[in-house]
Amino acid sequence: MGIHWIDMTIIVVYLGGITGVGLWFSRHQRDSSAGYFLAGRSLGWVTVGLALFATNISTVHLTGLAGAGFSEGMVFGNFEWLAPFLLILLGLVFAPFYFRTRIATLPEYLEGRYGPASRTVLAFMAVVGALFIHIGVTLHAGAEVMKTLIHIDTPDWWTPLAPHLDFNIAVSIGIVSTLTIIYTALGGLKAVVVTESVQTILLLLGAAAVTAFGLVELSHRGATSLADLHRMALEQEARETSGPRLVQTPAEAGGPRDHRLAARRGAAPETPRSTHLSMIRTTGDYTWWIMLLGYPVIGIWYWCADQTIVQRVLGARSEWDAQVGPIFAGFIKVLPVFLMVFPGVIAYLLFRDTIGDDADATLSVLILELLPRGMQGLVLAGLLAAMMSTVAGALNSTATLVSIDIVKRLRPATADRTLVRIGQATAVAVMIVAVAWSTQGERFGGIFAGINQMISVLAPPISTVFVWGIFWRRGTSAAALTTLLGGFVLGAVVFVVDFPAFGLELITKEWGIPFMLQAWILFMICSAVYVVVSLLTPPPTPDCVDRYCWPNPLAVLTERRIGGVSDPRVLALLLVLVMVGCYSVFA
Repeated sequence: MGIHWIDMTIIVVYLGGITGVGLWFSRHQRDSSAGYFLAGRSLGWVTVGLALFATNISTVHLTGLAGAGFSEGMVFGNFEWLAPFLLILLGLVFAPFYFRTRIATLPEYLEGRYGPASRTVLAFMAVVGALFIHIGVTLHAGAEVMKTLIHIDTPDWWTPLAPHLDFNIAVSIGIVSTLTIIYTALGGLKAVVVTESVQTILLLLGAAAVTAFGLVELSHRGATSLADLHRMALEQEARETSGPRLVQTPAEAGGPRDHRLAARRGAAPETPRSTHLSMIRTTGDYTWWIMLLGYPVIGIWYWCADQTIVQRVLGARSEWDAQVGPIFAGFIKVLPVFLMVFPGVIAYLLFRDTIGDDADATLSVLILELLPRGMQGLVLAGLLAAMMSTVAGALNSTATLVSIDIVKRLRPATADRTLVRIGQATAVAVMIVAVAWSTQGERFGGIFAGINQMISVLAPPISTVFVWGIFWRRGTSAAALTTLLGGFVLGAVVFVVDFPAFGLELITKEWGIPFMLQAWILFMICSAVYVVVSLLTPPPTPDCVDRYCWPNPLAVLTERRIGGVSDPRVLALLLVLVMVGCYSVFA
């Protein structure tokens, strides 16, 4: 075993307990499709917000963000701090229409706006996204954690069967996927969101413990201020390069004249800044302008148009809960920068030699090196629970898509119980395929970067038809179908020629276009196609656009009078102010 038996006991008891909780809350949710897929539309704003956060923050984030913080630094925190703005978009712009139209799936919304053909295409794309992105990569991330716990000698028969797959990885994936499928397939959305709410709390406590113990260890090594951290990071960067110093003081960057002016005014010498501790970059793949262009494209799909995420909003008990839940999740998204990205920087300063080139091992090393016995088990259990949350949510959404958007459409008279059984069978089948994909995780080129690179080629056409469709009343069904099909094919081509698993990386390395910028370029191409085809085809009917579109963009804010401090627009403004404050202080 990789850890003490006490910690392993805690992990086993916790995973067994959370599975039991999921089954308990699922007892009466399997009798109808509304209960199984949407929790009977009974979710309050707290549950919606916690479930959104838990589905998002999986082991991919915990493992991937720590690894990204180790290898790239705090710049990856932008993936977390830009998310609240997209959650505001979900709460204020999309949630009202999702709730008022009483849809069960997002393809169902697209059918109302554009017609049945677009619904079918989006359902297919959503299943592909859930399978390869949400489930496959998450299972691999969970296996990265599990392999630190389980060390089994590889049997003789394994090497000829799968020579390129680590046996411990395969065993780990098998364990976590089996536990997850039990309560997801049996329990439905209610079981998923209840267990997600419990696991979110443990997850945050565990991440906070890693950060706290890391700060204590840094203080023991003389780092008691931000200036000390910059100094340690600069020393570490200097040891890794024999070339010119990569980081300059602000005075040096501004030239001798600026330096003399600062001295003449009596200003204190400015602290040299390490790139590892800066969230704003002016060069490289994650420069500020590339993030501002690319992140909204992948974020609109992920937060506003992805069934796995938005299904929690569809299960809300009221329109107010559907709007406030995402905004509440936006406030929680402030935390991962400090609790998940910054620990990677701590690992860079403390355990650079131990981790070496395996950045995805960063979090496991932090846990085993910093935390005492007992607490290791709790934190690792939280990691596995987070993985189960995301996989469970994705499985439930794929089951919903297949049952409601495919089977129900083809056979409208299908009984509720039959739809539930089909959903359960779908969850099992998707899990089997996702397990096979997850075994290729060593070739993703890093967990967090890998998953975002996949999203960057899938998201542009979907983001295009949702954003233009809800704001531009002239958008047509022919434009949506053309954009979805053309954008999917174009994204697939980009994926094949550029994803590290296929060994080409033509666009990223040969042409020098980062994946975030690729997302923006693909979005602009899809938007051009959408607008041109819309103008060349007959406009939609007034009844359609009245039901599924805003009359104008300002109507989001002016549709009704503000109803006090609990109004979603007031809460959204408060969240914007919080994020502006965070960037002004820490960026």
